[in-house]
Amino acid sequence: MYDIIRHELRRRKRPVGVAIVGLGFMGYGLLRQLQSMDGFRVQLLVSRNLDRTQARLRQAGVPFVITDTAASAAQGDHGDLLRVTDDYRSISQASCDIVVEMSGDVPYATIVTLHSLDAGLNVATMNAELHATVGHRLRRIADDAGLVVADVQGDQPGSLAAFMEEVRFFGFNPVMAGNIKGFLDHHATPESLIEEGQKRGLSGKQVTSFTDGTKIALEMALVANHYGMTLLAPGMHGHTVESLDEILNVFDWSRVPEQGCVDYVIGRGLPAGIFVVGTHSDAGQASYLQYLKLGDGPLYMLYRPFHLCHLEAPYSIARMVLYGKGTIHSAAQPTTAVVAIAKRDLLPGDVLDGIGGYCCYGEIRTVADPETPAAVPIGLAEGATVKRAITKDELIAFADVTLPVNRAVELFYENR
Repeated sequence: MYDIIRHELRRRKRPVGVAIVGLGFMGYGLLRQLQSMDGFRVQLLVSRNLDRTQARLRQAGVPFVITDTAASAAQGDHGDLLRVTDDYRSISQASCDIVVEMSGDVPYATIVTLHSLDAGLNVATMNAELHATVGHRLRRIADDAGLVVADVQGDQPGSLAAFMEEVRFFGFNPVMAGNIKGFLDHHATPESLIEEGQKRGLSGKQVTSFTDGTKIALEMALVANHYGMTLLAPGMHGHTVESLDEILNVFDWSRVPEQGCVDYVIGRGLPAGIFVVGTHSDAGQASYLQYLKLGDGPLYMLYRPFHLCHLEAPYSIARMVLYGKGTIHSAAQPTTAVVAIAKRDLLPGDVLDGIGGYCCYGEIRTVADPETPAAVPIGLAEGATVKRAITKDELIAFADVTLPVNRAVELFYENR
């Protein structure tokens, strides 16, 4: 399929025109990747921090021109120069084929995605936060418009979706889609992870969201909602293992329902990859699978020891443009949600700082859990003002806070 995509890109009369929204760690990596590939042209870069963006592009030797308004984005021929703006409305004036949203910010990504859909453009994302929070609403809007909003392969949910597609083709019936994590501390804060963030080139809030479990909850919610899967326990189990071979031994497979479930394992030194556990549709293949060192069955564990983030993303982008097919997106009726849990004692008047902050972390729950409908999604928590005292590790309910006014909150409540 990769060769087919490359061939189709070469056959096009013009490159795929891409607008990238967000020039963080992954956004910059994707920009470099697309600029080095045949068949793509990054026509527009939307960044809310023009000073930092200009400095980064100059340091990398990337030619660019600033277009300050939506109108100016459509004016003049800038040749091969990358057009850069802080105005997302420029997207509809830039003659792009697709928008790639990579801000990681739920309210802002909601505005950008709605604007892009209104302009008749498909939206690829590397933003599980968006999908796990309002993805079901965006899915309905995109479906009604005959468009696609989907996360890309390379981000772990997209890589899991691609892997699920592959193992199903091989005859396996997945019962668990899994993620591999190296460390977990629900109460981690940006202050405690400054050094780690600097080493990785990430912001304090980004590395905190990876460490406190919020990011994996959001990623696995997207996978569960895409496939209609469920959980074995609130928050998932997240068993600690020494090796991947232990995966088949640490879960109670008798409790896995027919629709399957999502979960993860923790292991220092394990590859930052993904795994799928499943049965095989042909019992007669058991001796062959044993020969292939997959074990005695009836459950088999297959894993991919890596996900390559922005390096894989162009495949999903091209497939969306060429065939209108997304890699992974939320169902219109999600099965899970990621709720906000207090990271410390909170007092009336405190303002929540959202994903990766000091105040709360995200935990995946099923929508059938009686507590879930009353709970604030972690993707809507930033800027909420606490109305009553909330104790550490207590679920934060809608009744406990006053939510900010933004487009994500409005969209979440529309037709609820």
